[in-house]
Amino acid sequence: MVLPRALRDDFVAAKFLDDSTTTVIEQGALAHFMEDGGFDRHLRHTAKVLRARRNLLVESIGRLAGDRVQIANSHAGMHIVAWLPGYSYDRVDQLIAYAREQGLGIYPIAPHYKNRPATPGLLLGYCGLSSQELRLATQIFANCLDAVPALEASPAK
Repeated sequence: MVLPRALRDDFVAAKFLDDSTTTVIEQGALAHFMEDGGFDRHLRHTAKVLRARRNLLVESIGRLAGDRVQIANSHAGMHIVAWLPGYSYDRVDQLIAYAREQGLGIYPIAPHYKNRPATPGLLLGYCGLSSQELRLATQIFANCLDAVPALEASPAK
């Protein structure tokens, strides 16, 4: 941990009280990894991989879901926010439940807000999925949107 010298003793005490099991060997290995540039190389590589996965996910959703989903304009992190215009919150809950039945984990964005947004949305992670898994997940997601559309169809007369 890098912190001001004046806080060192307090943080050492807090670390000891919370978790005193990190070995000197592990700490030394991490320090060496950071000093020799390994950590910087890891961060650059990870950023490149995540950017490619994000781009693939956004492109695939755009192609398969069209205007049913609006992707928030953010280019960082390990998740995207997918807004669902035309969906009610109850309908999004049905979509999430149906997706889970299909083996797809999608999550509402509303719990991450102090006040629920006017438009429901989803938090879609891409960090732990390969390109092939992202393509499959996006296809399943589009199928779920087909199965649980924004508005109930009117019964035929």
